[in-house]
Amino acid sequence: MRYVKIILIFFILLMAIFFYRPIKIDITFYDGYILSYDNENIEDSSKIQIIGELSRNLFSERTFKGEVILDDIIMSVQSPKSDISVGRFFKKKKGLNNGIKQLYLSEIKYKGSSAETIAVINITEDFKSLYGYSKELRKAYGDNSIFFTAPANNGKEARDIIIKMTGRNEID
Repeated sequence: MRYVKIILIFFILLMAIFFYRPIKIDITFYDGYILSYDNENIEDSSKIQIIGELSRNLFSERTFKGEVILDDIIMSVQSPKSDISVGRFFKKKKGLNNGIKQLYLSEIKYKGSSAETIAVINITEDFKSLYGYSKELRKAYGDNSIFFTAPANNGKEARDIIIKMTGRNEID
């Protein structure tokens, strides 16, 4: 009986180490793409890099904290800290996000009791596709309908990623 307790304690410690040790993420998409919903003349290729740590939790959803770098724009992003925040992370729902598990990230600036969303990024669970927007990117292009996606080599591929990840039939 004593050995069973020791083995059980060892197994629990091993599980805790496995689940609570963050995974380092460093991914670069050389085939990122910038596009506008409203202006078809705005399309541009870009390099997008994701650097940070993905935490695995035993009884709650995964969280990410790090940076998303779009060419020379650095966005400090993280998963929302509570269910009250817009979006959830790695949540699969019918009709939402086309049933694709996604990591929702945001950069929020706080001013007193108010908060301003600076960037929003959605990344597939396997870190192979993403789309999002940044206020700084929108300001640089002078267009509030600017988004970035990856991987995409042209506007059609970029739109297809957004359609697939959002579950919409088209981009409007």
